[in-house]
Amino acid sequence: MTTPRLLKAFVVHGDFSRETSENLLGQISRVRSWNSTAYVQQTTHLFD
Repeated sequence: MTTPRLLKAFVVHGDFSRETSENLLGQISRVRSWNSTAYVQQTTHLFD
C-alpha cells in the first residue's frame, strides 16, 4: 500500500504540524475501515 509511503513523505518534508498529521491519520483509518466494511458487504453479497 502507498499510504505509509505518503505519510513518510509528509513527515520528511515537515509541512504538517503534529496536529495536522494526526488528523490525517484519523481520516485515513476511517476511510480504511469504511472501505473494509464496504468490501466485506460486497463479498458477502456475492455469496447470498
